[in-house]
Parts: sequence; structure tokens; C-alpha cells
Amino acid sequence: MRATLKYKILFLLTFFASLNFQVIKSDGWREKFKDKKVWIGVGVAALFGGVLYYYFGYNKKAENSKNKKQKSKKKSNELEEIAEVEDYDSTQDDEAIEQILKDTWEYLIKSTGDDIKTHWKKIKENPAKIIKVIRNNNRETVAFISYAINNFIYNIGVRKKYQRKGYGKRLLDYTINDMVSRFEKTNKDNFQIETNIRASNEPVVEFFTKNNFVKNEKRKDSYIYKPIK
Repeated sequence: MRATLKYKILFLLTFFASLNFQVIKSDGWREKFKDKKVWIGVGVAALFGGVLYYYFGYNKKAENSKNKKQKSKKKSNELEEIAEVEDYDSTQDDEAIEQILKDTWEYLIKSTGDDIKTHWKKIKENPAKIIKVIRNNNRETVAFISYAINNFIYNIGVRKKYQRKGYGKRLLDYTINDMVSRFEKTNKDNFQIETNIRASNEPVVEFFTKNNFVKNEKRKDSYIYKPIK
């Protein structure tokens, strides 16, 4: 039985317990029900039940909400500790990355005529590519990003059960900082970070726009990074 149901039952029991048993048992209970004292008793009982519900029910909900926020904050702090961006290792990471691509990018890869393995092979064989990953405490690959030193982001993906926990943002922030550090001194005037996203891929569009990417009107499905100054 849920706690909230218990509190409601307690409230009802308190309410009905306040009724005078002699009133209920008597033949003239209809007349006695008109007695102000009876209704004062009912009102006091209702007030008492309301107080009980507030302290044991409403306050409990507030406490649970507070605990959830604290747990969420704790998880965020744990992410700060464990979500280190690491170098890609083909032996350790390929299988997990192919699964991430299947879960999140399969429709896009198929549109190019490639399968998952072929698509990933092309990225790996690109001499200008950089691949970074995040692994959990069990050393399982949970997220990756692939980008080129010419400031183009190919793919970013996070395993389903780890999504919306900050891993994608951690990788994107790392990538942007890496690109900026490589090119802002030598090519500052023409510096631009770009990625391609289909308009129909709303979750990814939302992710990049939240992280200061805007639609590139000069190229279809292109988004470019516009840092806030």
C-alpha cells in the first residue's frame, strides 16, 4: 500500500471516528445529526486529519523531492569525477562505438549507402580524423566523438542508458576547446566549426543548438558553432 493512500485512509478514519456512536445507534439519529456539537466534532476531526496529512503526507513529498534533487546533484558531481575524455583505442572501443552508431545514427548511415562497419571504417581511415571516448568505471565505452582537424565534427554518440547525463556535452566541449587551441592562433580570421545534421533529427539539432551551434544558411543541413561573446 502506498504511503499517500495510507494517509488518506487515516484521514477518513479520523473523520468518521469523530461521529458520536450514540448518535449513530439512536433512533433519532437524523435529529441528532442537526446538533451543532456533532458538526463541531466533525470539523475538529477534519482539521486534525488535515494536519496529520500535511505533516506526514505533504511534508513527506517535499522531503522526497528534496532527496531526488540531492541525488541528481550527486550524480552530476560523480560525472565530473568519472567522465574523463580519453584517446580512442580500436581494440577496446570499436564494438561499443558500432553499437552506439547503430542505436543513434543508423538511419543516417543507411542514407549514404553504407552499413555501420563501412561507415565507421571510413572515419577511422581518414588521416585527418580525431576520435575521443568516455569510459565508465568498468572501462566500458559509453560515449564517443569523431572530428577532423579541419574543424568538422563527424559523429557524436552516447549509449542509450547514459544519454542525457552530460556525456555528450562533455565530449563536445572538449572537441571545441581542442579545435580552438589548434587553430585560433594560425587561422583565427577564418576559424569555424561545422557539423551536418538532418532537420528531421530533432534531438541532435536540439543538442547542438543548445551548445551554441546555429544553422548555416549557405549549406543544407549544416550547422556552425557561434560562441557567445
